[in-house]
Amino acid sequence: MTNKVTITQFVDGVKAIKRSTIISLAYRVDESGSRQKGGKKVLQKEVVLTAFLNHDYQKKVQKRTEDPTFQAEAMKGKSRLENSSTILVSEKTGAPMLYATVEQSCKIQTTYFHEGREISKEDAIKADLFSPSYFEPKQTKGRGTVSVEDDFYLISPYIERVLWATIEGVKYELV
Repeated sequence: MTNKVTITQFVDGVKAIKRSTIISLAYRVDESGSRQKGGKKVLQKEVVLTAFLNHDYQKKVQKRTEDPTFQAEAMKGKSRLENSSTILVSEKTGAPMLYATVEQSCKIQTTYFHEGREISKEDAIKADLFSPSYFEPKQTKGRGTVSVEDDFYLISPYIERVLWATIEGVKYELV
């Protein structure tokens, strides 16, 4: 069974989660590594993945690097919703964002779109739709202190871009 929920209902439900929780979700966003045309990204992506809510970035880096002195820097352009480690708020728009940790072991399926039509990553590369920076080596978490084997990444898609999410066996479709 799928529960159809508004953004507000989803935020209210997710912000109440206080322990490490697996979430499966799908969202559609502009590809950050895309070239731009007329100030707009030419490549979009739909991502289906499994992630974790309520993982503390600083503690995760400290544990994986065995460096208890590591201090996380403040987030830029977003802040935590009061009393929530799962919902962020854009400082520019006030729009809520989901905050989750993606481990290397998590399943990720990415589908790319160009001009509204599906395109393979290989064809997008051939068509020169990715900017050169997309191909540059990325620094691991902890400002490069986490090993490649232990690396993870963080996502914070706007909730309005989330298509569906499954949390604790319950599927939510955002309407």
